[in-house]
Amino acid sequence: MEAFLIFACTCTSIAEAFLVKAYNRKHTRGGFVFVAFISLFSMFFFLLTDTGGFLLPEGLWIYSLIAGALYSGAFFFTYLALGCGSFAISMLVLSYSLVFSVAYGIFFLGENASAFVWVGLVLVMISLFLMREKWDGTQQHIHPKWLICIGLAFLGNGLFGVVTRMQQIAYRDAATNEFMVLALGFSFAALLLLGLLKSPSDFPYAVRHGLPYAMGAGACNGMTNLVALLLVSGLFGMPVSVTSAIRAGAKTVLSFLFSVFLLRERFEKRQVVGVLFGVAAIVFLNMQ
Repeated sequence: MEAFLIFACTCTSIAEAFLVKAYNRKHTRGGFVFVAFISLFSMFFFLLTDTGGFLLPEGLWIYSLIAGALYSGAFFFTYLALGCGSFAISMLVLSYSLVFSVAYGIFFLGENASAFVWVGLVLVMISLFLMREKWDGTQQHIHPKWLICIGLAFLGNGLFGVVTRMQQIAYRDAATNEFMVLALGFSFAALLLLGLLKSPSDFPYAVRHGLPYAMGAGACNGMTNLVALLLVSGLFGMPVSVTSAIRAGAKTVLSFLFSVFLLRERFEKRQVVGVLFGVAAIVFLNMQ
């Protein structure tokens, strides 16, 4: 059962990213509004799965506002990065954003870093070195726009994870659904406002062309979160550290295979080795 859930969670996560990339490749406008719709459908998921009554503890909106700003920025720059760069490398770099939560635990919460963490961090550095694009003396094959966008998405994802952990500690793992609903609501409002200010005509365009993609991506996002919650609940007996490590590693491997066989992306041999190092790094970091 655990294997099936891990596989399902991995597939829905990759499907969400693919739908985002598919819209970006086919349509050149309405990015803000399109990503806003995904935030909206994800918010609906957390509203529908809330079973304890929608309660808002004092001060929760502050965490949600910060998380919403980070989420919206990270999501939009992920959308741009997937549109101008490699799907596999983008997904791998975004997976590394968990190092922010690891660093927060070590330096601010006083947690002891296991040997797995240090090995994982070293493997991240090796993977990034091997996955780099080559420089032939005349032009750099890596797109500057992708580098900026993936860097900002990486930063936003990592800080979002830190704020989420801060909220969980402050409220003792309570009000998680309420926190996510508010954060996604802020994200939706901010992205929609930016889209309307940038170009009012983007709204009807994104509704007409992007709504099916956004609904699919939102549904995948919801399913990913639902299955992830089941896995971390411990209901199936497998330790959370093990399920997290397997899920993270499987996502990286399947993203790479998806890129090679369906998107026809081409990689050098050293980059393939870099992916393998990346898989190992993510597994080690999740086993902290």
